[in-house]
Amino acid sequence: MQRNTKIILSVIVGVFLLMMLALGGVVWYVARNAEGWVDRGEKLMAEGREAGESMDSVGCVDRAVADYRKDRGTFSALGRRFWLNGCLDTAERNIAICPTIEAEGTIGQVREIMGASSQFCEKHGLRADQNCQQLAEEVIDFCFKPGQG
Repeated sequence: MQRNTKIILSVIVGVFLLMMLALGGVVWYVARNAEGWVDRGEKLMAEGREAGESMDSVGCVDRAVADYRKDRGTFSALGRRFWLNGCLDTAERNIAICPTIEAEGTIGQVREIMGASSQFCEKHGLRADQNCQQLAEEVIDFCFKPGQG
């Protein structure tokens, strides 16, 4: 085997081993912390359900967005989504938060729903915030959940 071929193979094997080591570290970290994350999610949903008993769905969304504005970021958005899920579950239903979908056919409806997510973030002054999509998706899920009008 030529010297250049050996060097290239060594580099490829080294990169592969580093990737496997990194993946192992991620798996170890997730396995070690998963239970706490699940407990935190359940706690946030319970808090949301409790808050939802005294407000309507518009109030749930307004509070979730306000709380998210105070602490932005991926994990904050995820936490606010869990809270919003619980809140919307017990809140008085108000369809003012739901977009109207007028397109016929699956592709048109999907396009309108994606547009509704963007409009949600823009309406709340979070247009450039990618994590806002977490909250928008929870609202869309709530509005188009089977069995909901």
